[in-house]
Amino acid sequence: MPFDIYFKPAWTSSCSIAGGPSEIRFESASGDATNDDMQVMAAWPDGRSVDLGMKPGLFPPTEGSAGLDRGCKGIGVTVPNRQLVVLWLKRDDRPLNGRLALVLLDINRLRVLDVINNVGELIGDGPCLTHGGAGPYETVLYDGGADDDPNRRPRIMRIDVVGERLRLAWAGYVSKTTLLGGCFHP
Repeated sequence: MPFDIYFKPAWTSSCSIAGGPSEIRFESASGDATNDDMQVMAAWPDGRSVDLGMKPGLFPPTEGSAGLDRGCKGIGVTVPNRQLVVLWLKRDDRPLNGRLALVLLDINRLRVLDVINNVGELIGDGPCLTHGGAGPYETVLYDGGADDDPNRRPRIMRIDVVGERLRLAWAGYVSKTTLLGGCFHP
């Protein structure tokens, strides 16, 4: 991704979520995205907004896939039911790979229910669902280890919505051949 797009001090993701926010706004408090001080807000067409409660950081737009049929441009979105959405964000972790961050948002009550600022290390440029059907969502992340660790392997992370909380559970390891299948598109 070109430098001027990746390190934008402010950008807006337009959304098409029935009853949900019309946009997600990312804005650097200092005006310099490299200060890792972006704040993230969800805004509705009627002017209401909610701070998503994210730890400040650099949140670049991604090409990753997570529920693109009813999502937001540059971030992933899944819709577990008509009241809840899960936002899938990339948090830059320079000089290492990006990290997956999740927000569970109640769109009827305009409330953030749960935030996980560091789910795990992304493989590639953005969040990628490998299972998006009934039951938990699945994505592939690295489970610890340094970038140069030859034993580091990708692993399945199961992400489920239980009541008003996100629940995470590591599952099996995956081979590089499995990763070649690409992202799941619901």
